Amino acid sequence: MRVIQSAEALLRIIFAYAWNDWSLRTTAAWASRIGLADLSDVAVLKRLRHAPAWLGHSWINGSDPKASAPP
Repeated sequence: MRVIQSAEALLRIIFAYAWNDWSLRTTAAWASRIGLADLSDVAVLKRLRHAPAWLGHSWINGSDPKASAPP
């Protein structure tokens, strides 16, 4: 089950990684353990790299979302 089955599952993986400040390997293990997806750490990285375009936000790459927001 390498494919993430839904947008909700992808969001859960992204938020788990960001919120918990986990490593890619820990995030992959967590996703597998709870049944979201069976991914390697490299596969998690690939999804995270493509997430900003999908989400439409640059904050995943570490930039401050307030800095790009209009006043």
